[in-house]
Amino acid sequence: RHLLSDRIGTAVYGQCATLVQQKSTRLAGVTSSGVESSTLIGSDLVRAYESTKLLAFFPMTVSGGLGGCVLLLLTVGWGGAIGIAVMVAITFANMKMAGRIKKVEQVEMAAADKRLGIIRQVITDIKPIKLSSWEESYLETIAKSREEEVKWMLKFRVLSQGSAQMGRASPFLAACPAFVYMSLGGQDMPPADIFAALSVFMGLRLALIMLPLSLSLYAATQVSLSRIEAFLALPEHEPI
Repeated sequence: RHLLSDRIGTAVYGQCATLVQQKSTRLAGVTSSGVESSTLIGSDLVRAYESTKLLAFFPMTVSGGLGGCVLLLLTVGWGGAIGIAVMVAITFANMKMAGRIKKVEQVEMAAADKRLGIIRQVITDIKPIKLSSWEESYLETIAKSREEEVKWMLKFRVLSQGSAQMGRASPFLAACPAFVYMSLGGQDMPPADIFAALSVFMGLRLALIMLPLSLSLYAATQVSLSRIEAFLALPEHEPI
């Protein structure tokens, strides 16, 4: 985990920041993308780097989840298979939600770019704005753009937390049908096996929390990296 997040992640995103800064000096005039290099470095790269720290748990999450599923099958048999099927269904729903999170993140970043563009315009043209007494008009414009950005930020947080809470509730939702199936099927349910299976379900809690969270963070990181890729692909001026 430390190798992926602290060493490799720091080196990769450090190089990305250098590439973005160098690209900004070679652009062919003013671009129409609406994205500045300072925004990409200060917002997109920082978000992607922070997401990478949690995404580094993904290998441990997968190995822990697979090991727990094997233990469930060995401990309670078909009852464990029923519980695993419930967890797979919840994970599939989280994957669908991750696609929605990606779309919301794209709109949120576009709204943030619009707000920052207005602020940069105010800073650049502050003298004529003060001379013409346009402060209130610009302040209202900035407030409206911020409201739009906050609306999409709220949607992103609601979807992200909803995905994480679904993963957190997965062990309880999976254990219930598993034990009900065992009871209705007349299967022998000694306390030792039941408590052992319940411990395995609870042990899967971290994996089931981190898996949907990793899907959400991956979708958000993909948006940031795609914006950086689009910026690096912009045309450059011809060398003299």
